[in-house]
Amino acid sequence: MKTAYIHSDLYASYNLGPRHPLQQARLIDICETLHNQGAFDENLVLVEPSPCKESDLLSVHDAEYIQIVKRASQGETGIQLSRYGLGPGDTPAFAGMWENGLLYCGGSLRCAELVADGTYKRAISFAGGLHHAHYDHASGFCILSDIAIAINTLKSNGYKRVLYVDIDVHHGDGVEALFRSDPNVLTLSFHESGAWLFPGTGNVQDRGVESAVDSVWNVPFAPNTGGDVWCSTVSDVTSHLMDRFLPDAIVLQLGADALAEDPLGHLVMTRSEWLQTVDTLLQMFRDKPVVILGGGGYCRAAVVDVWSRVALLAAGRPWQIGLELEQSLSTSDALEFHRSTMRYLHDQRGLPF
Repeated sequence: MKTAYIHSDLYASYNLGPRHPLQQARLIDICETLHNQGAFDENLVLVEPSPCKESDLLSVHDAEYIQIVKRASQGETGIQLSRYGLGPGDTPAFAGMWENGLLYCGGSLRCAELVADGTYKRAISFAGGLHHAHYDHASGFCILSDIAIAINTLKSNGYKRVLYVDIDVHHGDGVEALFRSDPNVLTLSFHESGAWLFPGTGNVQDRGVESAVDSVWNVPFAPNTGGDVWCSTVSDVTSHLMDRFLPDAIVLQLGADALAEDPLGHLVMTRSEWLQTVDTLLQMFRDKPVVILGGGGYCRAAVVDVWSRVALLAAGRPWQIGLELEQSLSTSDALEFHRSTMRYLHDQRGLPF
């Protein structure tokens, strides 16, 4: 499967501070891992990103907010940054964040362009996937919505119906908010429930608005949910909505923080379970153009390992070598929460299971 791998070492200039959980130097580690394995060839092609245009950002963000990001990036003082979700705290402003934002958004845009014109069937940019960025403010380590730009790029290239699938442990609230009134974009988020985890949203009862009431789907899980529940749920729900929505293209957010090793989430997936589920999704999407983006993941060794393997499996390579095939089990409380979620989706949303 011919796959583009979008990367620049400049991605690591997304610098929220030396003690911040999100360290984008992990992206350099992944590219070096793939280089050392001799992974790049005619089926997995390394592609440099180009910065997107300001007009691309204005298609998904408020003009005032864009100006604030530019000014804060240049070190201008006297701006009430907290009004716009920018530091101190989760998402501090940093010098050069405007230029870096243009680059990582440009990487996700390039992914969408490459699959839209048929040059590649799949395209990966692990610098993207920043799913908490909102129309007029930053949130949760995320400043600009590269995901929304990728979705809009697919739509502007003739792909009328786009399915967005998010398996980050945190709810994809920013993307959902940007598209909740669009009947041609379905946002599907699998995450730890907001009752226990940031951003506190993503309830199973949430729906889209206006003519798009069926465009929002959330499947929350309780802490200590393992692969025995998570893997089959992600696969089964996505498969059903694929048949129901009939998308023309897919955007897949692969936050790797549902792993047991992650310090911020409380789900307990093994690496093998998580990767097998991603493999299942890619098989499900095999006849569609797919944009693959990153997201969360705060155990650096685990993220480097699983995302390197994602690049291999996206290109049709063996990815299981040297990986222990373990299984994680959900606690009784997690199972009961899951049963109530699935009962609701069956009774109120028409899922057949």
